[in-house]
Amino acid sequence: MLSKKAIISEQVERLEKAYQMLLDVMPENFLTTFADSVGKILPFLCNLDTSAGIRRIDFSGEVFFVYLLTDDCNPRVTSAMMAGQHLQSANVYKSAQPVKNGDKPFTLVIEHYVCGQERHDQSPVCLSNLQAEYSRLYGCGREAVIAEVYGRLNFGDVTDLDAAHLAQTIHWVLQAQGNDNVQAHIESWDSSSVRMTVAVSIPLGTDEIAREIMAIIYASGMEVRHCYFREVTVCKDVADFAHLPVLTARICLGSKQGEQIIEAQVTKLLDDIRLIGWVEFGDILHKTLVEHHHFSLAGANWVRAMCEFVHGQLAFVDRNAYNQADLTRFVALYPELASQLYKEFERRFAPGAEPATQASETAFRENFLRMVSRISSGNQDKDLWIKTVYRAALNFMESILKTNFFSPDKSALAFRLRPDFGQHYREVSAEYDKAFPSDQPWGVFFFFRRKAFGYQVRFAEISRGGWRTVIPQRGANQLEMNDSYDFARGEAYREVFVLAHTQHLKNKDIYEGGAKMLTLLEPLADASMMKPALWEAQRAFTAAFLSLVNYDDNRQLKDKAIVDRLGTREIIELGPDENMFDPMIAWIAEYAKKVGYTLGSGFISGKPGAGINHKEYGVTSYGVHQYLLKTLSELGIHPEKDDFSIKIAGGPGGDVAGNEMKLLLALDAEGKPVYPGLRLTAVTDGPAAAYDPDGLDHDELRRLLFKANLDSFDPEKLRGEGAMMVFSKPVRKGDDVFHRQVVRRQGKLEDNLISQNEFMLIFQHNLTSYADVLIPAGGRPSTINEGNWLDYFPDGKASFRAIVEGANSYITPGARNLIQQQGVWIVKDASANKCGVITSSYEIISGLLLSEEEFTAVKPVLVKQVKEILKKRAVQEADWLYSRFQETKTPMTELTEKLSREINSNNVAITEYLQAHPEYVTEELLLSHLPGVFRKNYPGRCHRLPEEYRIAIAAVELASRLVYATDKADLGFRLQMVMSEKEKDGIKI
Repeated sequence: MLSKKAIISEQVERLEKAYQMLLDVMPENFLTTFADSVGKILPFLCNLDTSAGIRRIDFSGEVFFVYLLTDDCNPRVTSAMMAGQHLQSANVYKSAQPVKNGDKPFTLVIEHYVCGQERHDQSPVCLSNLQAEYSRLYGCGREAVIAEVYGRLNFGDVTDLDAAHLAQTIHWVLQAQGNDNVQAHIESWDSSSVRMTVAVSIPLGTDEIAREIMAIIYASGMEVRHCYFREVTVCKDVADFAHLPVLTARICLGSKQGEQIIEAQVTKLLDDIRLIGWVEFGDILHKTLVEHHHFSLAGANWVRAMCEFVHGQLAFVDRNAYNQADLTRFVALYPELASQLYKEFERRFAPGAEPATQASETAFRENFLRMVSRISSGNQDKDLWIKTVYRAALNFMESILKTNFFSPDKSALAFRLRPDFGQHYREVSAEYDKAFPSDQPWGVFFFFRRKAFGYQVRFAEISRGGWRTVIPQRGANQLEMNDSYDFARGEAYREVFVLAHTQHLKNKDIYEGGAKMLTLLEPLADASMMKPALWEAQRAFTAAFLSLVNYDDNRQLKDKAIVDRLGTREIIELGPDENMFDPMIAWIAEYAKKVGYTLGSGFISGKPGAGINHKEYGVTSYGVHQYLLKTLSELGIHPEKDDFSIKIAGGPGGDVAGNEMKLLLALDAEGKPVYPGLRLTAVTDGPAAAYDPDGLDHDELRRLLFKANLDSFDPEKLRGEGAMMVFSKPVRKGDDVFHRQVVRRQGKLEDNLISQNEFMLIFQHNLTSYADVLIPAGGRPSTINEGNWLDYFPDGKASFRAIVEGANSYITPGARNLIQQQGVWIVKDASANKCGVITSSYEIISGLLLSEEEFTAVKPVLVKQVKEILKKRAVQEADWLYSRFQETKTPMTELTEKLSREINSNNVAITEYLQAHPEYVTEELLLSHLPGVFRKNYPGRCHRLPEEYRIAIAAVELASRLVYATDKADLGFRLQMVMSEKEKDGIKI
């Protein structure tokens, strides 16, 4: 056993050797800078070899990493180890001379990070001095802007800056704070070094920024010398998209030993830096394609987007065989095929590239399929799956008509696809065909970024429909949330397709066909970050979408980095839907106006100011209510005097459900209930479910309307025996998860905790209790389906007499048929909730015909007249449906589809006729479609509408009138039959 003296002597000798090694191999600036810290580092240099891995030293807000440089130990790995830290600076020092480990030379790396943040109440630079310095450097006139930024400065990160450097930093903030794109600038470069500044908005924080910067630099072939991070500004309002918090980074890079920096490296570095924040850096595709097969970061991201799209389709062929993880792994197993596909994509869509010929594209296709057919791993099933995936990948590439992929300023990818791509999957399996309605869309867009993707599907050239964002959240833990996300991921395309198809049937009364946009976000562990993450994705997809549909006066795309293989102008309209909040609607409208979109702010409807907000005016529910009243009448119920019961999916804070409750709970001029016999027996909202056989307390529900969700209902207001509430918010006790349940038994309230399983059973079956009419006015699509429809027939008896569908696709088509076979009436969503989209249509037309000031001035009259039109259209269709139902006994849902298809087919035929005979599109005919205020106050303005819109408005107006005409005469003659004399006066034949 060694003596104490010998042990100490041995350790001293090791430390001396380590110190001498530092003197021999490390650059002088390291020894000078860290003279006071060398003693703390030395013990970690003893016995240094490659097996030791990365050694970390933490003290006083500083972190050192010490290691020998290998593929497994490098700045990319250490930067990932610093994720989640508040970084102020990062410095990487490499030995000037190699360090021997065995017989092999290695580079010794010592990295230094400064973490934490000193707290200061103010900057050492006063506001007036800063404003003066900014004016000197960048010009006068921005004093108020500088003052606003000064009020949000993160003083702890800028306390070391003098007036000139703080003004420069704020100049970068102003470029980045209203922008989701990374701002990057090369200050100087030569063959041995690069100096650059990066500024990026950070609505979700800085956890990934350092890791991503280091990963990009590591892949660039250059080395970090110094990197200084500053979180310059803070966020005071998450909905203030013009003043997002900003991080800046000043970066100094050097060339690797024996190498020179070239211009192509610097250009690629800038391109890659722009991917920060929205491209994945650590998944299997990055590790395989970027790190080992020389893919660019952008190229790997294209493959990533392709995998997401292909998974979204093959999920309907075989959800298990083509799950996302395995499908991505299949692609990574054959990187040479991925490379061939990506290079062909570049040949077709890179701006300035020589246009591909039909012959070259055919040759590529044949050669690629030949390569795919030769895949042989020794496992036949696996080979079949991989071949299917790569054939689908080819279909994706060949279906692209335009993309923003090569646009420099973006934070999401967008692809416009051929709508017939689905035919490929139908040939793969009949299961795919069964998953969708038989009609083919007019157009499909696909959007992709890290942690989010989505689609927009439309069924006519000019279409409209809402944009919903789905964020799976319910679950006791992250695993359950991930399960919900994986399910939603596989269902996303079907959901948007079916919703768009339903919308197309619903839109028979307006000039736009049906469309839908859907975005799916990964679940968030931190619920407080939901809105920043939601809004960041929505801003990114908005900008990406508009870049593909934003045309100049010559009908050419404004973004010249986009190769347009479609060749025709597209006009897109959006509306608000699930998780689309007023601040975002306002931002989208303003952004579309700023970039000069064809419709300006009319890109989206439902705007809080110069728009008709659906929730504020209750327009969707106003239509639903007309169908409810007609249904009650047909059931023999007179709601003004008879007792009746209703149950609703959706809560008091929601648009459709909240406004329907408002109508049901309305009071007359004397303060008495309009419907005194109403019992609202059951309500299921996301945060809670409530049931009361005596009817939920009306005053309590009125208190909650548009102010709170159902979980704010006071359980003391439960009255009937067995009345109860369950709450979605989990209650944790140790590792166990429970939910609160309140039940009234024998006059007393019992407050219990129930298991997650018991809660879900109660929550999902709350609406299976009896009520005369069920109104789905919220909830997810396919809530009632072929697998659970019998739950709504307890003991074999229907729990409702009729259903009025206020929510889209709440019941699957198969379940609708089964329920109707039991004698239950169903008013389909395409009829019942159509008034929301009719309102949006009139809002867009109004925005095109009026200035914002004119719209605001006339808005009260306009809204009143629009609601009159809504009532007329809803009552007309409800009367038609019930009269045909009583005559033919054809299921109501079939009648809705029959009516829609008849009007839509007339619309198509008339549109073609009007394109050939534009003389039929008269001012009088267009005004007859519009609210009366346009005829009275603004005649002669219809020329302001795009030509496509004038024809579409005329076509739908005439198609609606023709729906009852049976004369098979010449279409032109039939059109004149349904036109007024005044309308015909304008025709010049």
